[in-house]
Amino acid sequence: MSRLLLILIMLCSLLGCKNAAVPANPKDYVYILHYDRGPKGGAFIDQYSVTADQKIRSFEADDSMTYLSVMSNGNVWCTYSANFDENIQKVRELDTVTGKIRYVLTHPSQSADEVFDLGDKFYIRFENIQASEDYIQKHPNLAPWEHCGFEVYKKKNGHPKLDSFIRFDLDGFILGASMSETRNSLYVTLHPIFLSGEDVKDTPKERISTVGRTFNENQYSWIGEIDTQTDKVKRVISLDPYLRGVWGIKVVGDYLYVTALEKETYNWDIKRDRTEIGDKRAREKTPYTPKFSEEMRDYNRSLFVFTLNPFKLVKKIPIEAMGRRMEVDPEAKRLFVLHEGGMGSPIGLLTAIDTETQTRIGQMLIPRIRMIGYAGHHRLYVTTSEKLLIIDTTTLKVVKEVPGEFGMIAHRW
Repeated sequence: MSRLLLILIMLCSLLGCKNAAVPANPKDYVYILHYDRGPKGGAFIDQYSVTADQKIRSFEADDSMTYLSVMSNGNVWCTYSANFDENIQKVRELDTVTGKIRYVLTHPSQSADEVFDLGDKFYIRFENIQASEDYIQKHPNLAPWEHCGFEVYKKKNGHPKLDSFIRFDLDGFILGASMSETRNSLYVTLHPIFLSGEDVKDTPKERISTVGRTFNENQYSWIGEIDTQTDKVKRVISLDPYLRGVWGIKVVGDYLYVTALEKETYNWDIKRDRTEIGDKRAREKTPYTPKFSEEMRDYNRSLFVFTLNPFKLVKKIPIEAMGRRMEVDPEAKRLFVLHEGGMGSPIGLLTAIDTETQTRIGQMLIPRIRMIGYAGHHRLYVTTSEKLLIIDTTTLKVVKEVPGEFGMIAHRW
């Protein structure tokens, strides 16, 4: 963006020109949820120019949002989390030119998460898809934990219409998702859950309300691949005996990077029966509760690197514990891993990986880290409960700090 155009937009914003036109290229902007804890309070979606490292304008928002996603037309999908019966739990399209809500999407599933927009259609990710009481009554043979997946919407006459569902019949949650560079495949991490209480009742409604669902890091996980041409599940790959407690996922070229919380039980390069090579706890099949310590010794400290075709674990890169979300700068050939502290700890870390040499090249201690997002132009945005950081991905230096409390980040992938 030219400096003159940037100045004009900022002046118009200051003068109250809410309908100021913004250039249509969505890759020039990043959107960040900003919480105002002052006397007036509230939440806002801040729009930043990536090329200028400058905030352009703010849009009023709701602090119950769960995710932001930039569409191919430059608008932003806002997902919300609330009781399913409440009106707020819908997906809203924010027009980034007018600042108005352009479209409100009522979905049949609960707890909408990330949105992947492919232009002519888009996917909405749900930890538990099709879990509304109405849908369960129409499909009484499905248990509540069999609903994780996506709703597929196609645009008809300018409006999105529900076209189909993509569902993984597994007792797990979708925790991470990453689109391939060709946009032909969407990969997800499927995390097992622990079922408590009575999981079979007489009525569909009781099926929803009586099953306890929590993460179970002591079981193995899966990688799921969706064919975006057919909107079908192409394959589900068990990660036994590679790792447990899978979390983040990122596709970089022909490689797939995966983070996990729990230590791997088995040595991945030894091809023997797993009951012979596991540790004592695994052989005896005894329950295992992770210990939360400052050193986090009981957590996984590896970044797992797989080839996609064939699917094969090729390397484990040593990193610190609690690795979750990942972002990549493809031009600088650098992958960034966000590490969250455990049990409310203020500890936070950012690790940089060289994707050519598959080695760790740097770390940054960032207390109370919340989210990272790569927005192009060698700029990595990092939000915390205390400030926003803009980091140069080539030098690993902070080029700008903005005080305040920030949350989610949206950019055009």
